[in-house]
Amino acid sequence: MLDKTSLPFFTRAHEVSSQLLSIDIIITSLFSILITVNPFLIVIFIYPNNNSIISYLAIIKKDID
Repeated sequence: MLDKTSLPFFTRAHEVSSQLLSIDIIITSLFSILITVNPFLIVIFIYPNNNSIISYLAIIKKDID
């Protein structure tokens, strides 16, 4: 859920989304290694951080699976 504390970060995340797309290969490589080591690590990482960047990483994880 978005609240007043997460909204500024949410807005900033959309501003840097194009930059995130340029490093998706690096992130995918990193997270594929993490998934190999511990498949539950990213799920634990995503759960307490509900924002755009973490959601972006969740999409990458879904693509890897």
